[in-house]
Amino acid sequence: FPVTIVGDVRVELDWDPSKDHLSLEGNIKNKEKTNFEYRGKYYFSRTKDNLDFLLKFKDFDISFANAYVDKDVISNIKGVISGTLKINGTPNKPLFVSNDLSIKRAKAKIEILGTTLAINGRFNMMDNDIYGDKIEVVDEENNRAYLNFGLNNFLGKWNYDISLDLLENLNPSGRFMVLNTNYKDGDYYYGKVYGTGNCNISGNANHLDIFVDIKTSKGSKLVLPLYGASEI
Repeated sequence: FPVTIVGDVRVELDWDPSKDHLSLEGNIKNKEKTNFEYRGKYYFSRTKDNLDFLLKFKDFDISFANAYVDKDVISNIKGVISGTLKINGTPNKPLFVSNDLSIKRAKAKIEILGTTLAINGRFNMMDNDIYGDKIEVVDEENNRAYLNFGLNNFLGKWNYDISLDLLENLNPSGRFMVLNTNYKDGDYYYGKVYGTGNCNISGNANHLDIFVDIKTSKGSKLVLPLYGASEI
């Protein structure tokens, strides 16, 4: 795995036998700036809610995520996250709760589309569910769209409900860039395509429903290479 430097980590431990818990606190500093703090307790004798922790993010750099994603799917992740996150439950079944997490100046390249998208907005976590409404998404030409999503963890399996609204009235250009690729040997299509409308992906790892209602906009150019002998 590639090595990613997130900063200098401080950890403090305090064991209290009379209360049967271990206290932990510390932080991460990057370039003398504290951008992550944590404190809490772990209770050994409890059968549930062993964890009682509070995490605080302040412009915490998320570029470390590049080390854990498939670069053929998504790459060049940048941005910062801020807010607080509570952790309860047990080590085997932790519960994450937050209603004030925000992501700022985030960018990532979606490799299959060839587009780099920027994201700014707030999202929440409740009992390991993650959801967000009207999160602003901006393409390379500063056109905007809205992202709505819900990720639900049911019996250890993730269910998805993700929608992207490409509304004409959001942008003076009346369009949003959905494809920006150059020709590579073996490609079935390439080009630059703009569109308006909406799309939705829902389901789980075993079954996905994809609904797309998008019309192309002015300035779109999609090329379909023909390989070998063909008739039209």
